[in-house]
Amino acid sequence: MPEKIVKKRTARKIGEGTYERNKRQETGRKRLQSSKNSDAIIADSISSLRLKPKGGAEVFLMSEENTSVQKIYNDLKSAYVQVTEMLKVEGICFKALEQLTMRVQLDWIITRFRKLLPFGFDFEIRQSDTKTWCFVIFQELDQKNDYDVFFVENVIKYLQKNNRRLHDLFVEFLKILVQKIHIDGWWNSYADTFMEQEIEEFEQDGDRDEKYYQTLSKSVDTYKKGMPAKYEKKIKLPGYINPLLLSNKLKLIKQDKKLVNVLINGCKLLNEPYDINDFGYAFENRMNDAGLRWEDQAAIMWTSTDAFFDYHEEFLNTEAQEGLFPPTIFKVIDKNIQESDFKWLKNGADWPVKFSNLIYSINETLRQYEHNS
Repeated sequence: MPEKIVKKRTARKIGEGTYERNKRQETGRKRLQSSKNSDAIIADSISSLRLKPKGGAEVFLMSEENTSVQKIYNDLKSAYVQVTEMLKVEGICFKALEQLTMRVQLDWIITRFRKLLPFGFDFEIRQSDTKTWCFVIFQELDQKNDYDVFFVENVIKYLQKNNRRLHDLFVEFLKILVQKIHIDGWWNSYADTFMEQEIEEFEQDGDRDEKYYQTLSKSVDTYKKGMPAKYEKKIKLPGYINPLLLSNKLKLIKQDKKLVNVLINGCKLLNEPYDINDFGYAFENRMNDAGLRWEDQAAIMWTSTDAFFDYHEEFLNTEAQEGLFPPTIFKVIDKNIQESDFKWLKNGADWPVKFSNLIYSINETLRQYEHNS
């Protein structure tokens, strides 16, 4: 199934209501320290977004009045048969169902499919771009109660002067995070929108805070024309080194061993067959809900000490107050499902926590470069 059907990133347009709430909030975290309210907001939000049990065919078909029940039945039957054959379990005797109505037959498949689900999983029925109906199974996973954000300005400036080889490999590591793991960088932040809106308001206000206005203007200009813009281009340049190959190159670096070692460990995780979007499933009951999606909590930011990051974190905190979407792994179940797909689901259960641990380790290591750049 194409990604756009089952992977839904949070919209990049900022609503006026959200913007107004942000302006009333306090400044976000300072330097590399967590915000005073970040953990509390996330912890309080975890219980606010939970899965709801799905009904059978009658409930499902209420919203599919113009859809052929025969088409849905045939597609889901193919998926169900493939799963039973793969798992070597007894399936439905379809011949015995032939005297029943089509809706009852469909309900039988849905009911029996539910019994085949791995523990902790739920499912939905969706249609692909090819108009094929399929099951999508998904499960909420554990996570750490903090934002997976780290900052690169200090280490980049230090490595530029003192370890050019590691500098280049560090940029390659960032490229893997962005292009393979699909982590957002500062260029996809909401902060620039907020800042530009506030600058416009200041320009229309005859009694403005001139010092703060100049701070915002300078920050916006830096991100558009300064080092952040330069490194944005480097990181977004198409193509990245295979994580294992990058790991081998890092092992040849003799200086800055703490940073080298954490990057080598990171390469092992980044080589696994997962990315942020694999855990960003937007199931039907929550697709349009307000709240902070898990995949939007991860980001590479330039620095923690400017207005740009303050605005970025204020938005995260505001969204988290509306609720928190935990990492939700998913897999499309159709006639092409393979046994390896179920192994992928099982092995990915702890990936979000491992990823958060990696970002924590990176942050701890990068602290040593705060005053050395």
